[in-house]
Amino acid sequence: MTQYDHIATGYRAVAEAIPYRGPEWYSLYKRMGNLKGLSVLDLGCGDGMSSRRIKSWGAARVTGVDISIEMIRLARQTEFEEQLGIDYVTADVAGMGSLGAFDIVTTSYLLHYARTRSTLNQMVQSIYDNLKPGQLFIGSNLNPQLPPYPSLEPEGHQFIYEMPASPLKEGATIHVTLLGDGEAVTIDAWWHSWDTYQEAFRRAGFRSWALEPYLIPEEETAKYPPGFWDSYIAAPWVIQFICSK
Repeated sequence: MTQYDHIATGYRAVAEAIPYRGPEWYSLYKRMGNLKGLSVLDLGCGDGMSSRRIKSWGAARVTGVDISIEMIRLARQTEFEEQLGIDYVTADVAGMGSLGAFDIVTTSYLLHYARTRSTLNQMVQSIYDNLKPGQLFIGSNLNPQLPPYPSLEPEGHQFIYEMPASPLKEGATIHVTLLGDGEAVTIDAWWHSWDTYQEAFRRAGFRSWALEPYLIPEEETAKYPPGFWDSYIAAPWVIQFICSK
C-alpha cells in the first residue's frame, strides 16, 4: 500500500484548489504543443486529473499509470462516468518495463518519490523506454535546485515545504503539506540533487535535458493580488523537466 492509498480522497479535494495548478497546466499545454493524433503516456497520473486534461487537449490516445490502487480506482470511476477513452494501469514505474512507444511521456510529481538513486535511475529508464525516438518527456517535479529552507510557506500558495537543515544529503526526506478546500494533506518526497537527476537522464540515453520554471499566464496573474507570484519567480519550488530522446 502506498501513501496515496491512504490520502487519495483528501488529495483529490485539494489538488485542483492549489494556485500553482494554473501555471502547471498552462506550461504543460504550451510545451507539449499540438497533440492531434498523438499518443501520451502519463506516469504518476493519480486520480487521472492530468490524463483527462491531456485528452481534452486533443491527444488521440492517453494511458495513465499510477502505483496507487486507490488513485487508479478513482481514475477508472471517473472514466466510467465520462467515457473519455483513457486507459489506466496500476504499476510501479520503476519496474514497469515497456507499455509501448508513445509520442510524449509526462510525469506528474513522480520522480521525487524515488527514495534512492537506483530507483530514480529505474524510473527514468522506464520513461525513456516508452518514448519514441526524437520525442519529448515533460515532468512536473519539486525543484532539486531549491535552497534548503527549513520551511517554505509562500503567502497564499497553500503549500508548505519542510526540508532538513543544510547541507542536504541525497535521499533526504521532504515533508510537503497541501492546503485547500478545507483539507490538509501531507506527503513525503525525497530530495536528489540536480546533478543526480542529470546523471539519470544521461544514463537512460536522453540526448538533452533542462529544468524550467512554470510559465505564468496573464490570466493567472490577474486572479491574484499584485506580487502574488513574486515568491515563486524568486525561488520556483515546482518545475518541469524537459528531456529529448
